[in-house]
Amino acid sequence: MAILDSNKPDSVKKTVVARIAAAGKDMPQPPEVVAAVLRSSLSLIVDGETELMMVLSQPVFVDWATHHSHLLAEFLNESLVSDLLQNGHRRQSGVIWVIGFSLGLIGRNDSASYVRLCNMVGVQASLFVSYNSADFELVKSFCSLLLEHRDCVPQNGSLHTFTSVLLQTVSKFTIPSDPATVGRFIVELPSIVGKLLHDIWIHDADIVADTLHIVFDLVTEPTSTESILLLGAVVQFIPDVLMRSILQSKACDTSLSDETAVLALSHMLDMLCWPSTQNIDMWIITFMRGLASVHRYSVLMGIARSKVDQVCEINHSIYLFPLQLH
Repeated sequence: MAILDSNKPDSVKKTVVARIAAAGKDMPQPPEVVAAVLRSSLSLIVDGETELMMVLSQPVFVDWATHHSHLLAEFLNESLVSDLLQNGHRRQSGVIWVIGFSLGLIGRNDSASYVRLCNMVGVQASLFVSYNSADFELVKSFCSLLLEHRDCVPQNGSLHTFTSVLLQTVSKFTIPSDPATVGRFIVELPSIVGKLLHDIWIHDADIVADTLHIVFDLVTEPTSTESILLLGAVVQFIPDVLMRSILQSKACDTSLSDETAVLALSHMLDMLCWPSTQNIDMWIITFMRGLASVHRYSVLMGIARSKVDQVCEINHSIYLFPLQLH
């Protein structure tokens, strides 16, 4: 694989690399040779100086791993997976690719190794997302990996941490300015990251309870409208009944100041600006009804003044006032 570091033309590099890849298919190779080729190609995939190094090295890894699958689990052990996810390699997309491809292959041949490797991915998941929190493409790809390999989703206490980290990360994304990119972003944030969170929430009531408090904390903090919009893309998948329950409880909480209540309502209204949100309009009504039930009319008037256009857009919310003001 030293050819990739040379000054040879790209056409020559591609030809030589193709021959190396083909050699892995022609006949069984000694274990030490297989390990050396896998190690070399892996290094270029995750730490190659150029994108071309990563792209050309992938077929080599695929062919040698596929035709020596019994050696792959021994090569890609838990220690190596841990290193890949936590040591900040140059090509983080290559890290996700290697792990995803390898898990697919190992899962078909060695269930015990597959489970062990998935557990290690789960252990390192929060750290990986946190380290790459500014890169939507990487976080999205990692969430896709967890959706494809569900055994990689963190467990127990690690799952609480992961959910919190992922929500915090979503709130810090930046909406692309390029029109061609923003459309894909609008689709992929809820359909991939939101779907992963939804799958977690519908299977773990304790995680939902933690999430509800995290989300309420986020919407009662001064922050940008963009951050709130992004949260709206994923929090819409929180189980509706549980969200309404916590909002009703918060509305009646005497420790919640008028200013904080107005801020929470204002941010929930901002979430409605995200395309195709669901449930959030009903959460707003639930919260407003809860405030009215304890006679906190100043909060309702405050939000009406500050968000009059958006309040009018969810016109069915006017029905809450006759129910409570008597």
